[in-house]
Amino acid sequence: MAKTSQKSRKPRSEINRDYYQRKKKELKDLKDQVKHYELRIAQLVGQVDLLAQQKLDLEEERRNFQRMINIGTGPNFQGGISKKNDPRVILDSTPEIGRFFNELQSDFG
Repeated sequence: MAKTSQKSRKPRSEINRDYYQRKKKELKDLKDQVKHYELRIAQLVGQVDLLAQQKLDLEEERRNFQRMINIGTGPNFQGGISKKNDPRVILDSTPEIGRFFNELQSDFG
């Protein structure tokens, strides 16, 4: 009986070959997964860099906007648009430009 059970078993070299082929395939699959995750990490890092740059741009824009507000309301602020600096007053004070705008208004409405 011992001989029949011995005959039904695969030879040791075949068992080793199957084992190493299986392990080789597992290793290849793991390497493919690593490549996939490395690409995904690179994509995410790129997105984080882009978002960080957008955040810096927005902060700069906010600072510039705040600076404009502070200029308009700071201690040296002289008031809003004066009649002297109002573009509508300047346009109306120039006769040719005033006539031009009057013609436009009559043409369009």
